[in-house]
Amino acid sequence: MNTTFYIWYDDWPAASIGTYQHGDGVGWPDLPPDQLPSMARYWREHSVGQVAARLLDGLRDMVVVTYQRFWIAKYLVLYLGIALALGLSARRALRDLVVSHLPLATFLVAYAGAYVVAIAFYKPISGTTTRMFLAHVAPLLFTVSAFASRAPFREYQWRVGDVTLKAAHLPLLISGLMLTDIAFMLWPRLMADFTGY
Repeated sequence: MNTTFYIWYDDWPAASIGTYQHGDGVGWPDLPPDQLPSMARYWREHSVGQVAARLLDGLRDMVVVTYQRFWIAKYLVLYLGIALALGLSARRALRDLVVSHLPLATFLVAYAGAYVVAIAFYKPISGTTTRMFLAHVAPLLFTVSAFASRAPFREYQWRVGDVTLKAAHLPLLISGLMLTDIAFMLWPRLMADFTGY
């Protein structure tokens, strides 16, 4: 029901008196076809500006949730930054990897794009992007880790002053950040936040 009907409502209160109240939990809702929400009906009744505002509100919620509520923004920025740095440092190897795995690369880009937009668009119905967005964080971090540990990317290094950094240092950096978070941030957050999504 979420992707068939609820997503095309403006908010949960509208959905809760729509198909939800007309039996969508046990079968097709008992409503005339012209009263069923649909993509075509949504586009007829909403302007491009309204759709854009809804998407921007959902994207803003993703940023707020990752930064303020679940404090995973630094991990997302770090992982995506490392992927970008490796891609820019090894453009030819990245191009060869993408070409040799074009269906997988296409799927990953399409999957990420589609879900970010869908989750942002669904925010008014669910009230937050939290649970849907968080479901995709672990696969993203895994994908970037697999990319960074693959030859030749794991061999690339950068000089920062007198220090040489390699992609192979990523697990050490992440482990240090996680230990710091566990020691100083996790227990107060567990006591203060309801995270039963």
